[in-house]
Amino acid sequence: MNSLKIAFIISIFFSSTTWACSLWAVSASQTMFLAKNRDWAPNHEQKLKWVQPAKGYKFFGLEASGNEAPGFKMGINEKGLTIVSASLSSIPRKDRLIKNKHGLITEILSDYKSVDEVLEHKEIFKKARPMNYMLADGKKMASIEIALHEKISFDIKETGKLLHTNHILSPELAGDNKKIGPGSVTRYKRLEQLLSLLPNSTVPTMENMKKMSLDKTGGPDASLWRTGSTPKKTRTLSTWIVEYSQTASPTLFIHMANPGKAESEQTLNLDAKFWEKSPAL
Repeated sequence: MNSLKIAFIISIFFSSTTWACSLWAVSASQTMFLAKNRDWAPNHEQKLKWVQPAKGYKFFGLEASGNEAPGFKMGINEKGLTIVSASLSSIPRKDRLIKNKHGLITEILSDYKSVDEVLEHKEIFKKARPMNYMLADGKKMASIEIALHEKISFDIKETGKLLHTNHILSPELAGDNKKIGPGSVTRYKRLEQLLSLLPNSTVPTMENMKKMSLDKTGGPDASLWRTGSTPKKTRTLSTWIVEYSQTASPTLFIHMANPGKAESEQTLNLDAKFWEKSPAL
């Protein structure tokens, strides 16, 4: 096969594959949630992993393996700091894959105990490739956009709502959006709508968040829970929801949809006992 034909096939693959995720956080009445629906091509496996680093805090997260972008995609550490990420696919992939730039999830989970502590070291985000991150710790939540040339924006809240899909929202960085995918816009608007429908007079619940994560209003390729219009199309492979309250340890809900395997759900109480040793999952 000649090089021109190989290049054409690669081009078709990347142009037809949309790597995407939906992120949201809500805080009200001393209750906070951070959630992620992870969307990717069904060409790899995900696993849950409990990590005790040689130095730093223990953490637990979801790791992808066997595809072109392995590594941790979301996690929480023993201090209750959770972080999730989403590809910034409004910037071409060739511009995002910058030499000596990388993801930050494991570094943040092992080195920092709170959102405030991360924000005291904002320079850490200069090490990252263009990406969207969201963090929470029960007291504060933050959305971080990393655009080209180490340009970064922060949206930090103690109460209210944060949401993100796969394009830049902040006006000062929006010029780096080269092509915003219609699916990213559709999912963002649906998140806005669903979050606006949460009753302001009551505490948000885990059931609210689970219901949002399973929303299929946008069809197979543009919903919060995507099923993919063809077998190779991007789809939702997992949901990660962390619940914080003032009276209990964080609760983690995980919905796994690994390709070729039965879907599964589990809810974990991340108390001191959980962090004493690696859980049997």
